[in-house]
Amino acid sequence: MRRLDRAPNSASFHCRYQIEFERRIEESWTRRVVESRGLYFARLLSRPLPFELKEEVTRISAEYFKNHPAELNDTIIQELSGFLSMERKGGLA
Repeated sequence: MRRLDRAPNSASFHCRYQIEFERRIEESWTRRVVESRGLYFARLLSRPLPFELKEEVTRISAEYFKNHPAELNDTIIQELSGFLSMERKGGLA
């Protein structure tokens, strides 16, 4: 039986865990945004999620619409705008 002489550095462990978690979330949400033709964000905005997560899904959606402008309309821009920076909003116009 192997004995652990010291515990892993919790800050380092937390950071690695958080980075991996964020990577997986972004991959999953990107796939879902593409599958929904950009509209996946609408499902998440109505859920009780932290503002930062809502910002992230709207950022991913904004990137999608930037590459697929024909699928963007004023209603979508309005729904996304509460979670996007002025710079990202300008990229959608």
